[in-house]
Amino acid sequence: MYMRACFLKFFVIFVILLSFIISSCSKPPENQEKTGVKTDKTTTVKVEHSAAKTPEPEALKPLPEPAVKSKPEKNKTISGLADVIRMETIGYAKHKKGIVSFSHKSHFTDYKLDCSECHHDKNGVPLKGLNEKAEVQPCISCHKKPGQAPRKINNKKLSKKEKLAYHAEALHKNCITCHKDFDKKNHTKAAPFSCSKCHLKRK
Repeated sequence: MYMRACFLKFFVIFVILLSFIISSCSKPPENQEKTGVKTDKTTTVKVEHSAAKTPEPEALKPLPEPAVKSKPEKNKTISGLADVIRMETIGYAKHKKGIVSFSHKSHFTDYKLDCSECHHDKNGVPLKGLNEKAEVQPCISCHKKPGQAPRKINNKKLSKKEKLAYHAEALHKNCITCHKDFDKKNHTKAAPFSCSKCHLKRK
């Protein structure tokens, strides 16, 4: 009877120990579980990185051309000839009066004047056979002294030839003489020859 009771005790203890061992083996250790989680996360991250593609660089687009502002045309042309010429002659330190705007269109097209009525050679001989495409020298290339001639030099009056060395004197002789002759011939005052009519005041 005693032996039977001992056997039962050992049997119960054995069953308890066996069940404990089996339950312990079925559950992974705490550290291993955490490591597994970390490994899973690391694996996931690695997969995501490997799946993510490096964005391809966009095709280089040509830079837009800078907007160019169109400049207003100061001088229109008639068959290659400037319509209006502003007489801003190089050589003048300062223009005391308003700049004269000379209209080629009025003189050449409307009034039917020949080029030679204004353009001449160094001896004053009219240049025949010029057209709107001809290249001519500016007046100051021969009448080199800017401005008007003084009344006297060393208390001596200048001759007509000496006066024509001055740029303004040559232009005035050419333009004013022609305008006066036109008005006289046509009994009109259409062609101006006073200072204020040609040298308009600056705005």
